[in-house]
Amino acid sequence: MVKDVVQATRDSLDALQFDKSKRLFRNVSDFLKTGEVQVQDLPGILKAENITPEEFAGIWTDTISRAGRELNYLSRLSKDMGFVFKDNKAAADAFNRTHEQYKEGQLWWEKAMDGLARVEDFRRGMLVTQLATTMRNITSQSGRLVLAQFDEAIQATIKGGVRAVNLTDEATNGINIINAFYNRLSSKGRMQFDRILEADKAATHRARLLSQSVHEVPSAGEGATDAIIGRLAQMGQKTTYALNILNRSQEHFFRKIAFEAKLKQQLKEAGMDYAKVSPDAIPEGMYKKAVDYALEMTFSASPKSKTGRDLLAAYRKLGLTTVNPFPRFAFANALPFMLDHSPLGYLRAVAPDTLKALHSGNPEQFARAASRATLGTLMLKSAWHMRQSEYAGEKWYQVKLSEDPKTKEAKYMDVRPFAPFSIYFFMAEAMQHPEKMTFGDYVNAAAGINRISGTGLVIVDMLRSKDPKTNAKLLQNFVNEYAGSFTVPARTAKDIVAHFDPEEAKLRDARNDSSWGMLGKAAGNVPYLSQQLPESVSPLSTKPRETETPLLRQTTGFSVTTKNAVEREVDRLGIGYESIYPKTGFPDSDRDVARNMSPIIEKVGPILFNFPAYKHGSDAWKKFLLEKVIKETKSYASKMYAAENPDRAAQISYERMDDDLKAIVEEVMKNNPVIGKLKSR
Repeated sequence: MVKDVVQATRDSLDALQFDKSKRLFRNVSDFLKTGEVQVQDLPGILKAENITPEEFAGIWTDTISRAGRELNYLSRLSKDMGFVFKDNKAAADAFNRTHEQYKEGQLWWEKAMDGLARVEDFRRGMLVTQLATTMRNITSQSGRLVLAQFDEAIQATIKGGVRAVNLTDEATNGINIINAFYNRLSSKGRMQFDRILEADKAATHRARLLSQSVHEVPSAGEGATDAIIGRLAQMGQKTTYALNILNRSQEHFFRKIAFEAKLKQQLKEAGMDYAKVSPDAIPEGMYKKAVDYALEMTFSASPKSKTGRDLLAAYRKLGLTTVNPFPRFAFANALPFMLDHSPLGYLRAVAPDTLKALHSGNPEQFARAASRATLGTLMLKSAWHMRQSEYAGEKWYQVKLSEDPKTKEAKYMDVRPFAPFSIYFFMAEAMQHPEKMTFGDYVNAAAGINRISGTGLVIVDMLRSKDPKTNAKLLQNFVNEYAGSFTVPARTAKDIVAHFDPEEAKLRDARNDSSWGMLGKAAGNVPYLSQQLPESVSPLSTKPRETETPLLRQTTGFSVTTKNAVEREVDRLGIGYESIYPKTGFPDSDRDVARNMSPIIEKVGPILFNFPAYKHGSDAWKKFLLEKVIKETKSYASKMYAAENPDRAAQISYERMDDDLKAIVEEVMKNNPVIGKLKSR
C-alpha cells in the first residue's frame, strides 16, 4: 500500500520536474522552498491523486524518521501541514509528532543564516510593493505576450512549411493569445477556464501556476524553529502577501492568458475541443507544457537543472540576495530570454540535437529557436535605429520626449525598469559607441537584468574601491540602502502626496544626514517624514532636484526627468558625476559648494558651447574643455565657501591631512583650543 501511495505522489509531482534520484521528502521540500507548491495546496493535490491525509502523513513521518537532524527544515513544514490538516485529527497528530521529534538540531550558525534568510525574504517582498512596480510589470508582461503572439505565428509558419500542411490552420495557433486575453475580460471565458483549472485532475498544475511567488519568496505558511522568530516570520510573510496584492493579481492575469493559449493550441493539434473537452481527458503532458509556457511568459520559471536550483537555494541560504534580490528572474528567465532572443539564438537552431530532430520530422525545436532568434534580431535592430534617431537620449537608457529649441532643455523617459527589453538599448549603444561606455553603464545594464537594488550597486562600488575610508563610507551606504528597502511600500503614498505638495516632490540627501544617520533612506521613502532630510543639490543646475510627474510615475510606471544644456553635454561626453560633485568630507559643506557652483555653470556652460573652438572640436577636446571649466568653477565655489565659513574651512583642511601630518600638527598645537575644535566634527 505504501509503495502505491508513494508512486501516486511521485506521478502527481512529476509535472513539477520531479527528480527521481531523490526521495519523496526531498522533492516535496524543493517545491515548497521554491514556492512552486505551497503547503496550502497539498490537500487538493492529495485529493486529486486519491491519497488520504493519513496515508500521506504516514509516508512523511516514515521518510523523515530515516533522515535525522538534517531534516529540521522538513520538521517545520510538518508543523505547518499539521495546521493545514487540522480538521483531520489523525493526520494532524502524525505531522505534529514528527515536528516535536525533530524540531531541534540546528547549529547556531544555521539558525543565524536561517534568520537572515527570513529577513531577506521580507525585504525582497517589500521591494516590489509599489504601484509603479505593478504598472511596469504590466507593461513588460504585455510586451512579452505581444512578442509571444509573433513568436507563435512564426513558429507555426515554419512548422507548417516543413510539414507541408495547411499554413492557415497552423498560423491560427498564434491567435489563441488574443482570444485568451479576451476571455480574461469575459465572465463566460473565465467560467470556461475555471472549469478546466479547478478540476481535481488539474490540482497540481493549478498549484504550480498560481503558487510561484512573483517576488521569489517562499510560501507564506513556512514556520521556524524558534516560536518568536516563527511568529515574526509569518507576520512578515503575511504583510508581504497583503502588500503585493496588485502585483500578484497582474501576474496571475497574464499567467492564465498564457496557460489558456498554450493549452488551446495543444488541444487543437490533438483534435480536441477546448470548449467541450473533459478536464480528465486532457493528458498530463499538456497541462505541464501549458504551465511551463505560462511561467516562462511571465519571467517566473524555475531553473530546469539541478545546478540551477542549487544556485538559487545557495543565494537565499548564504544571504547573497542582499546583492541581487531576484536571482530567479536574472538567471532562470532574463538571461535565457536574451540569449534566445538575439542573433546568438541562431546557434541553437543549427545545434546538432536541433538538426537531428528536424531531420527526423520534428521541426518544433528548430522553429522555436529560429523564430526567437529572428525576433530578437529585429528588436536589436529597432533599438539600433532608436539610438541613431532624434529621440535618443545622451545615456543608453534614455528616450528623449521633447526639447526646448531655445534653452536646449529636454525631457527624458528612463527605460531601465522594463527589463529585459531595455537591455537591447544597451546592446545597441555598446556596439555603436563602445568608447562612450563607462563602468557605470555596465553596472546599470546589470542592474536592469538583475533588478539589483541600491545595496547591490553599493557592493559593486566597494569592490572597486581600495581605500579603507571609502569602503567604510560605502558600508554605511549599504546599511542605509538596506534599511530603506523596508519602507519602499510608502513610496506609493509619497508620490501621491508629492503630486499635490511640491515640497514632498523634492529629492532628499538621504545618505548624508547626521540626524537620521543610516536610517536616512528609510525616512526618505515616507511622506512628510522625508521633509526632515536636507534637499539634494545639483552642481550643474539651479532648479530644485525633484521627482517629476510623481503621480504619473506610480500609475504608469514611467519616470520622466528634465536636463539642462550642461547636464545633457556632461552625459553625452561621459563625464562622471563623481568628478563634478564637491568632496569636502562634510555633507552640508558639499551641498553649499554645489549651490555656489550651479549658477556659474549654468551661465558659463552655454557660452563655452558657442565658442567656435568648442563647436568644431572633437568630443575628446570638448570633454577636456568642459572638465576644465567645471574644475575651475568648483575651485572658485570652494574658495567662496571658505571665505564665508573660515572655521569649517579649517576643519576641511585638517581632515584632508594624512595621519602623520595630523599627528605633527596636534603635537605642535596640543595646547591650542583650535585643535580641539578641529577634531570635533
